[in-house]
Amino acid sequence: KTYNVSPLSYQQSLRIMSAKNMLRNSEKQCKEIALETGFREQHFFSRQFKSFVGMSPSMFRKKVICETFRKS
Repeated sequence: KTYNVSPLSYQQSLRIMSAKNMLRNSEKQCKEIALETGFREQHFFSRQFKSFVGMSPSMFRKKVICETFRKS
């Protein structure tokens, strides 16, 4: 089967999905999340995250918190 995605892009998307989960469900700092998801530098992690998600990791976390608060 062909998925029209390079192995590197697929791997990065999995790492970003894992980071999104950690941002939603933990209070870990972005630097810790970057390291735990395989990024050596927080700056590169933030750029990759923004490229995939459309916002920075910190903005993503703030959005999730606001949405959770509104639902309560």
